[in-house]
Amino acid sequence: MALTFGVTNRYHEGEMHQPLFDEPLAVLLERELMNRYGPIVSNDNLRLVLGYASKEAFRQAVLRKTVPIAVFDIENRKGKFALIRDVAIWHAAQRERAFIAGSGEPAMPATHNADTDPSSGGRL
Repeated sequence: MALTFGVTNRYHEGEMHQPLFDEPLAVLLERELMNRYGPIVSNDNLRLVLGYASKEAFRQAVLRKTVPIAVFDIENRKGKFALIRDVAIWHAAQRERAFIAGSGEPAMPATHNADTDPSSGGRL
């Protein structure tokens, strides 16, 4: 006996739109992150979920107090800690900001342009 799973996305009839979800993005992100990390994330996992490219970049952000969410110490524990809820809310806010900045369209990443990129030997 085979099990079949169906996924239904609700779209406006005849239009191409993002699927409509009943839950805010922050709630969906929080649930996914909570399943992966639990209620608190720390150290290298914290660095990764916040998008820092290296441990040194995260360390500098902590030192300069530019980490975009509240990070804290826990007595007798090494490293920095943050609540998954704060991470999820921050990610949702970044997505919303990108959506608004693009006049209703999600922000697209910049493409590589050999004419303007000095590392490719192109002109400026």
